[in-house]
Amino acid sequence: MELTVLEEEAVLLKQADAIAFIKLLQVVSLDDPVAKLDDAVLSHLRNPYQTGLEINSSAVQHGIATYFTVEHSSVNTYESIQQSAMHCLEGEATQIPSYYNYTGVESIEHDMCPGTCVAFMGPFADLTHYPICNTDHYNPIKLHTSGGQMHIAHQKFITIPLSAQLQALWPNGGVFDVFDDFCKGCEFLQAVQWGDIKPDDIVLMISLNGAQLYESKLSDCWTYIWKQYVLPGGFIPGPNKLKNMDSFLFPGLHHLAALQNEGLCIWDAWHNIVFISNSFLIFITADGPGLVYFDGMKGTYYYPALLIPHHYAVAGSNHPDISIYELHDPDLTEYFDNLLKLYCKL
Repeated sequence: MELTVLEEEAVLLKQADAIAFIKLLQVVSLDDPVAKLDDAVLSHLRNPYQTGLEINSSAVQHGIATYFTVEHSSVNTYESIQQSAMHCLEGEATQIPSYYNYTGVESIEHDMCPGTCVAFMGPFADLTHYPICNTDHYNPIKLHTSGGQMHIAHQKFITIPLSAQLQALWPNGGVFDVFDDFCKGCEFLQAVQWGDIKPDDIVLMISLNGAQLYESKLSDCWTYIWKQYVLPGGFIPGPNKLKNMDSFLFPGLHHLAALQNEGLCIWDAWHNIVFISNSFLIFITADGPGLVYFDGMKGTYYYPALLIPHHYAVAGSNHPDISIYELHDPDLTEYFDNLLKLYCKL
């Protein structure tokens, strides 16, 4: 109901786009086309392997040794070594595992604007031109010469599905440590006490970070990770600043929302049991540049000030010092009313 009110009061296109993404996340499934999960991957997610990797041949031992030797290199490096060994050697060399066999984790690519305006996701999925810079979605030469058959995007960004990474952590017997200082807020503790968050559930934090590859050159790029352990979520190439971060985060958030709807089937090798784990997103974090995209502020970073500066007299901001011990609990109704007022003034 509240989302409908905001949708009706939206006066800016960015507001309408943000609401469209939210609505698309309300009813999602791992079977949705945007997830780009084939039948084999879906089958593995819903029916995880219940056998470990058997190290019973020199080929598998060679593959594991190579895997750790090139762990800081690209996946292509490992695959090239594997293919070379299979081509040049005989016998067991054909049994060297592929990179995917170790974890089941694969990356997914989606189309994006070469100027980093938007990703073709959600309300932008079916557009033939980028809504901000008006660049063609697909390479016009290849599209024309193929008679409209070759739809080749100018650029793509990468999303790494969370589910396979979480499944891969358990076959070793459950690698999660116990964090005593994780979170002791009443909302989290009540959710645990009431049984909403159960012992086998997964509590996540997302962290968005920007990086400049060259000191004196426009070279922004972005990455976000899921923190239980540090699990990669996605990589967004630059070099320009993003115009719509929601569109780039959408595939990862869609995947998480689908897991929340369906649950994640996990095999615990240590106890030899299969169970359903529910995922919860508890914190949204970012570095300075990334925080601008999450909270909507622009330009210089802002910090909440509780103590009034000396010799400060600005009308509307010259209230007394605020004690953190006197802050009242959050009020959802008050928050929504303030959000609606802000929405209507923009």
